[in-house]
Amino acid sequence: MRKRFAIMVAFTLFGCAGSQTGRQGPPNCSACSALGSVAPENSNTKNSWPTHAGMEGAVAIKSLGSVAESVARLQAAIKANGLTLFATIDHTRNAANANLKLRPTVLIVFGNPKVGTQLMNASPTLGISLPMKILIYQADDNTVWVVHEAPAHLAYRHQLDGKEELLKKIADALRGLSKVAAGQ
Repeated sequence: MRKRFAIMVAFTLFGCAGSQTGRQGPPNCSACSALGSVAPENSNTKNSWPTHAGMEGAVAIKSLGSVAESVARLQAAIKANGLTLFATIDHTRNAANANLKLRPTVLIVFGNPKVGTQLMNASPTLGISLPMKILIYQADDNTVWVVHEAPAHLAYRHQLDGKEELLKKIADALRGLSKVAAGQ
């Protein structure tokens, strides 16, 4: 039942042919990402980027710059779009403060309380996933990735009904912000 609901949400939000049938769509399909297939938006194969356990529902875009450049572009875009930048968490600096090493990894926490509150009123458990987050990190091969959770996956995970139009707007905004961060 939950998978069928997720397929319906994915089709409603993104119109993927794969989501209509319940089969895997193209590797760059946001709807299929929301159903658990993690693939970068600008990739030809699922295996062209590092996958990790627990990344179901993530959307990844390869950045054309460094982590620092990507973070600066994202922060500027968040402010330019009138969103609230709640936190910038530099996991690499935090690791260094604990005398540990970590490749460049930064989490940006941002959102719009007017939008997030509507979603949490519909499904209070969304409070664990909101505000929105974008992770920018450098992989083992020095590729920089910009990653966010697909809103359709949030809808599926938190059994959110009746907010498809709002979720589509959020998905479009996240995709746009991620592309700006990635320099695309």
